[in-house]
Amino acid sequence: MDNNNNGGSSDDDEPSKEDDDAREPEQSSESQSQSELFNIRVAKARLQHAHDRAVLKRKPRYLPFKESRRWARAMWMQNEIDWEDWLNDGRRNPYVPSQPDVVYADSGFSTWHDFLNGPVKD
Repeated sequence: MDNNNNGGSSDDDEPSKEDDDAREPEQSSESQSQSELFNIRVAKARLQHAHDRAVLKRKPRYLPFKESRRWARAMWMQNEIDWEDWLNDGRRNPYVPSQPDVVYADSGFSTWHDFLNGPVKD
């Protein structure tokens, strides 16, 4: 008769304690790696969020009034309607404000005619 079939345990049926001990470091190492990866991803997401918030808080950076006017005059627009049509077509220079009359109110903007017309060099 076979001793393995009478309720006794065999080496093939159950892993020994030595096998369990050998597996624990692999499992904890794997879970530790996953935990570190998770922490890195969380830290990266936090940094990205902080950067995005800082960028959104920045004031737009526009050209000085005279340079913006020079650029606008080179575009050959005649009036505010041409300017609005140009903006509505999806065109835009990020360094020239879409509302120069508001942004440059204290910096030299007097009229749309002056802003859009006249010699390119002044």
